[in-house]
Amino acid sequence: MINAFKSKTKAIAVVSLLTVCVTSSQGTEITDNFIGGSGWSGDMSSYGYAPGLTYFDESWNYVSTDSSAPNGYVKKRVDDIEGPVGDYDLTKMVVNNSGASFTVDIYGLFFSKKDTLNETLGDLFLSTDGWNPYPDSTFDTFMNGESWDFALSFDQPTSGITSGTVSLYNTSEGGAIALSDDQGLSNYIGAQEVMFNPETDGSGNATQISYASGTWEIIGGDFLRYKFDYAPFLASDALGLRWTMNCANDIIEGEHNPVPEPSTLLLLSAGIFGLVGIRQIKK
Repeated sequence: MINAFKSKTKAIAVVSLLTVCVTSSQGTEITDNFIGGSGWSGDMSSYGYAPGLTYFDESWNYVSTDSSAPNGYVKKRVDDIEGPVGDYDLTKMVVNNSGASFTVDIYGLFFSKKDTLNETLGDLFLSTDGWNPYPDSTFDTFMNGESWDFALSFDQPTSGITSGTVSLYNTSEGGAIALSDDQGLSNYIGAQEVMFNPETDGSGNATQISYASGTWEIIGGDFLRYKFDYAPFLASDALGLRWTMNCANDIIEGEHNPVPEPSTLLLLSAGIFGLVGIRQIKK
């Protein structure tokens, strides 16, 4: 009986400790399978369409109209990248959190080319209700995709530098989400969220409340790393994330399930108590 109890207790202890290792080190890898549509907002009545979003396939053939949506039209895209793959390709996003400390790594060829291409880094957008893109991501734009609750915005222009600081803003409390159409570019994917501009004073200093601060760094020209702390994100069952450059020529979106610190401590405690139980039996 005692031997059976010892074996069972030892098994619980080992499983608990193994779970701690997996939980504390496990990250979410988001592969770049998101494509995104290309759209423009405006009144479609001059084109013979009722108010709402009008969808076209890649050859501009009419698909459907959603009369309950904002005015505009969206073209289906079939290619993941606009422009040369070797310049704009994003491959994956890896998200980790240890309690309230989050690390987001975004990998791609773009980060070694941004200054040569005369492009800038976009902001990291986040949603607290998970990731809810348009059902067919080839039609997804700011008009029909996920509504982003927060933005991790750069505190300084990113041209010519590889590191700096960021601030976390609630997008519903002021400021404005900037679109790829607003960047003065000739080569871009339209109607895509690329940056967040917080409210500022007359001198251009941010006056909007920042909920957290963090850092960013391009490491080895291979990936962009964000680091920040924000405990309220732990209350989300799933955290939606989105990143693209200012032209939106490649976009990556997905979700991460935050690992709350209390559950990790609970698992660790279970493992410790299991080992203590084994020791007591041996005595």
